[in-house]
Amino acid sequence: HKTEGIAKQMAMEKYCIPCDEVSQTSLYELLLDAYKHKQQIKQKLLSSTRKIRNQEISQWKNLLLAI
Repeated sequence: HKTEGIAKQMAMEKYCIPCDEVSQTSLYELLLDAYKHKQQIKQKLLSSTRKIRNQEISQWKNLLLAI
């Protein structure tokens, strides 16, 4: 569940496959797709990382201001 949650938080759930579904074919297709869309993936990861970082900063500020 943790891996799926992180993948979803990073908007990468498409690239998270259950262990029982892993095969040579599924991995190969996933890698081909990732290679074809590497620029879009890079942008999604940068955007997701910024969003998460800003949320964490906000939560820490609120916590520290409450003390």
